Amino acid sequence: EDVDGSDSEGASIESYEVEIGSGKMIPGFEEGLIGVSIEETKELTLKFPDDHSQKELRGCKVHYTIKVNEIKELQAAVVDEKLFESYGVNDGSEETFRKEINGNMARELEVAIKARVKQQVMDVVIGEYQSLEIPFALIEQEIQAQRNRMLQNFGEKIDQNIDLDNILPNEMFSEMAEKRVKLGLVLSQYIQEYKLEADAQVVRQTIEDLASTYEQPDEVIQWYYSNQEQLAAIESQVIEDQLVEKLLEKAVVTESLCSYKEALSLAKQDK
Repeated sequence: EDVDGSDSEGASIESYEVEIGSGKMIPGFEEGLIGVSIEETKELTLKFPDDHSQKELRGCKVHYTIKVNEIKELQAAVVDEKLFESYGVNDGSEETFRKEINGNMARELEVAIKARVKQQVMDVVIGEYQSLEIPFALIEQEIQAQRNRMLQNFGEKIDQNIDLDNILPNEMFSEMAEKRVKLGLVLSQYIQEYKLEADAQVVRQTIEDLASTYEQPDEVIQWYYSNQEQLAAIESQVIEDQLVEKLLEKAVVTESLCSYKEALSLAKQDK
């Protein structure tokens, strides 16, 4: 990549799927691939938006060299027993299938709304503590954790010969790392103040709700309770949810209407 006019060796990623019209890539990327054929190479010089989540990349120019390996087209699935079975409905009933889909959509919407409200509360909380000073060592730890998570997402798709310190510098993660560390410290203080502990019944219900989306829910429930790290993560989530409820009791809440798709989209943007 050639970023902001300076020459530097860029990342090489193979077999990365891009959905035209999804809006997941920076402006101009998806549009630039329209009309490109298989095995064709396309050069794109684009600019990161001024409101990009990574502050240091805002307004920067980037050059992509893209080779199209495969083109797929979305097609409406045939509503038959084969489709039902792929969703775990084995009785061949369209009524059961639609009931299952509606249930999944309802759960997904509930999770999205809950996540959106939680994020809005967290934004208000962190906004009240902008001037809070935190140890740089904690920020460094979070930067490394974020870098590791990004590398895990790439998996084997990223060229191992690339200088990762060059393409994934600390500056790329510093703003978000500082925010996460600061939020963690503030939430910890609130949790101590309210003397919150994870309700065992709520933890159980949360795990059962997660397990209900799998074919063998009992095995999933057992896995959570046999994995201390995963169980601790659920307990932490439950405590944070209890804290959000506490804080909402003191807040002025304004409701707004939006579509199912918009609700899911807003929740994804907050992640």
